[in-house]
Amino acid sequence: MRVRDGEPFEIARIFRTIAAGALFPYKTTRHFFEPRLPDTAIPLAQLKGA
Repeated sequence: MRVRDGEPFEIARIFRTIAAGALFPYKTTRHFFEPRLPDTAIPLAQLKGA
């Protein structure tokens, strides 16, 4: 895992945070998938069920 600045995220920090019952800040990590997931375009009206 990597934090916003691209530096590796310390796995032990995850467990310390969980043990403390705390939450990470919003968007602490980004997820990368290999192979890359395809781009999709779904009209908003379709998502709303209209």
